[in-house]
Amino acid sequence: MVVVGFSDAQGRSGFVKLWNVARPFHPLLPEGQFGRTLEEGQLRDLTNEERVAVWESLNADDDWRKQYDEHQQQRWHSFLLRSAASAEQAQAWYAVDFYLRKLMDDAPISDDSAADVQQREHLGLLKRLGNANQRMGNHREALAFHQQSIDGMLQSADTEPSDAETRRDLMLSYYRSGQAHQAQDEHDAAIESFQAAADVLRQMIAEELNVDEARQQLAAAEKAASAAEIARIALDDWDALMSQPADELPGLLEFRGIEMLRRSRFSEAARAATTLRELEHVDAETIYTAARLLSLCAAALDGRAEGGQSPSESEQREVWIDEALKSLSQAIAIGWQDYEHMRTNPDLQILRDLPAFERLLSDPPPPPLPASSRP
Repeated sequence: MVVVGFSDAQGRSGFVKLWNVARPFHPLLPEGQFGRTLEEGQLRDLTNEERVAVWESLNADDDWRKQYDEHQQQRWHSFLLRSAASAEQAQAWYAVDFYLRKLMDDAPISDDSAADVQQREHLGLLKRLGNANQRMGNHREALAFHQQSIDGMLQSADTEPSDAETRRDLMLSYYRSGQAHQAQDEHDAAIESFQAAADVLRQMIAEELNVDEARQQLAAAEKAASAAEIARIALDDWDALMSQPADELPGLLEFRGIEMLRRSRFSEAARAATTLRELEHVDAETIYTAARLLSLCAAALDGRAEGGQSPSESEQREVWIDEALKSLSQAIAIGWQDYEHMRTNPDLQILRDLPAFERLLSDPPPPPLPASSRP
């Protein structure tokens, strides 16, 4: 049961208004619901879009907004979206709305000390707006807010160079900008943003501002910049990728395969995996990784079975299963011996009931091929 945590009068009045607003959006909502509780399943029937529509209707109602202060409105919002499948996104949506209204409601202040406090609050709101838009997947909007926050904090950092909190916030805005650029495949801009975050941290360390924390964050920023550089190369066009030095190709192809799988671009993921397996002088673990990628590609097509696979998808699924089994056999031939991992790894689930997979596990592992004989 979901319980509304207001006084009886507020709970009853607010609940009725909520239900009256919500009912047109969903045919399953009951008529005449006046209690202060309802079954979670009924609330869960609303889609996230319907929940947002309900909240927008409530939020646009002046009488309702007057009835509840900000804290109570937040509790109503939490109640409405408590069972949402995308509750995090819905909370981010509310945060954007709340912070924007707060920014617009604040009147300019003439008193210098109060204006300084308000400026800090505004910079904090811009940072939170950037973060909330980022959680919603609105990366372009997030970047705009992050940039406004960065511009304001650069001025504050110049005015108060010893303010560690402002420096830290500046670093975080650079870092979040890097993440937003990365989400849009803007790898050069992501690298620049992560490096800017690292530069702020190096300056903090040099000036002995929060040194221990800054060193830990510097390691994270440098790692993010390196990952963005790898992504820039790995996700470039195929010919550019394959022109990279031979010793870097295994890691780049593995990165490309995982990322393409995450984006549901299964043919590209499988291409990366089969190419990874065919490289010269690769080790058993690398080929085992290729097998896992191919297995996951096949499983992704298998997951479409309820909607009906096309003949080409069914054929492709069998090809990837066969390639995954070949990769496992090849990995075993050159030294992979962790059979328990093969039995339990969820990436290989689609292979488990196949006789060929059972044979790979039942046969004792052969002695590894000498390095000179490896593919």
